[in-house]
Amino acid sequence: MPQLFGNSRLFWLKVSFATSLLSLTGCSSISWSSLYPMNWFASSVKISATGVGQINKMTPMEEQIIAAALNNRYHFRSGMQIEQGQLMSLFQGINNFQEKIVIYGVENGEVKRIEIVDEDIKTVWDTKIGTLFSQIYQNAVQGSCYPDSKQTNMLTNCVSPQSSHVTYRFTGKSSGSQKSSAIN
Repeated sequence: MPQLFGNSRLFWLKVSFATSLLSLTGCSSISWSSLYPMNWFASSVKISATGVGQINKMTPMEEQIIAAALNNRYHFRSGMQIEQGQLMSLFQGINNFQEKIVIYGVENGEVKRIEIVDEDIKTVWDTKIGTLFSQIYQNAVQGSCYPDSKQTNMLTNCVSPQSSHVTYRFTGKSSGSQKSSAIN
């Protein structure tokens, strides 16, 4: 079981943005100016509590809309997978022959989750891939971090201190005291 401590040197591998029914109160309005295509190209793509770039939980799972909302910076492959018994659509954003972003949602529905491994995308809080655990967290508060049950290579997920809708994924060795609490 990985242990997380204040001086941990775990590295951030992915940022995951997840939407849920509980987050409906946070996105009750639409900025019509953000729908204007020229605004998509003028701004950089950033991760925030409401989404990634112009993508949020109200964005339809349509490749052209998603591509435009991400400034057409990726070539997309589409696919399907089953998650918790539900069939999910996904779009893999490819750049330089590498997967950089994956958008998940219900077919003919809206975006449900976004996973990012693109080093060029930062959060609005100025974190990015490669940011150390200790640069984001003062200490590992139990309940904020949990092991990734789907992975076997000791990944640890930690909820962002700024938003419960953003999760950082860390891997690496802890450099903290052995007497500190372990995450179960």
